[in-house]
Amino acid sequence: KYNMKAYIFGLILLIISSILSISQTLVLKPIIDSFTSRDSSHFIESIIMFTILMLLALIINYLGTLIIAKIAQNIVYKIRKELFSKMQKMGIEFFDKNPSGETISIFTNDVELLSTAIDQSLSKILISVITFVLTFATLIYLNIQLALISLGLICLYIVVMYIFAQKSTKHARLKQYRLAHLSRICRRNGIWYESC
Repeated sequence: KYNMKAYIFGLILLIISSILSISQTLVLKPIIDSFTSRDSSHFIESIIMFTILMLLALIINYLGTLIIAKIAQNIVYKIRKELFSKMQKMGIEFFDKNPSGETISIFTNDVELLSTAIDQSLSKILISVITFVLTFATLIYLNIQLALISLGLICLYIVVMYIFAQKSTKHARLKQYRLAHLSRICRRNGIWYESC
């Protein structure tokens, strides 16, 4: 909503960067083959091409990451401003009903999680899927048996990660609850109170 065009541009840069990173693997093949066959005719060209691809991938990845990080920070800033202006209009009964710790937790933790989702989660999921598909296609092109072994290991990895994700989700929710509870404990005149 706020910076959709810039966000899409940043994602495109990250996609290009991942494509360039994977294409480095194809450029490495002649370099490795030249060592085994003792033919060094394309060795220098392949090294130069590999270096150019690596530098381009690094620069484009840096620019894409920078754009998305700035967008995430701008969105968090705007959301916090909107939350603050909304809080100024709320009646006193809102603050009586809702503990201050939960309100502080929304302002700090929940909005920061939104920033992480925009900055890392959404872009990383897209880039990971594209990188996986292109890497697997490259692996099939280079060696189909190694590709099948890798596919089996990836399936095992997905099962293990699913089990860990189920457990970590419960702990993340518990952490958010405890942070909210901890935020509403305060000290007044040397005595600790549950709510300020």
